[in-house]
Amino acid sequence: MPGGSEQGRKHRTTSIVLGVIGLFVLGIVLGPLAVWQAGKAEKLGVKATAGKVLGWVALVGSILGMFLIFGGGGVQQ
Repeated sequence: MPGGSEQGRKHRTTSIVLGVIGLFVLGIVLGPLAVWQAGKAEKLGVKATAGKVLGWVALVGSILGMFLIFGGGGVQQ
């Protein structure tokens, strides 16, 4: 079957969906899930670069956002 297995394509689609949603909400949870699903897709022979990249961007973005919100006290007088 060209393009990999049906199961691999499902994992790829799931990783993309999780990555996109993770850009807006719960990136700290959905980002790693997207990367994990992309890894499963790649093990089945399906390229899942978009899901992997979206997952990492969601994770890093949420961590940076948390630092800005909770750790950005900065200068005190």
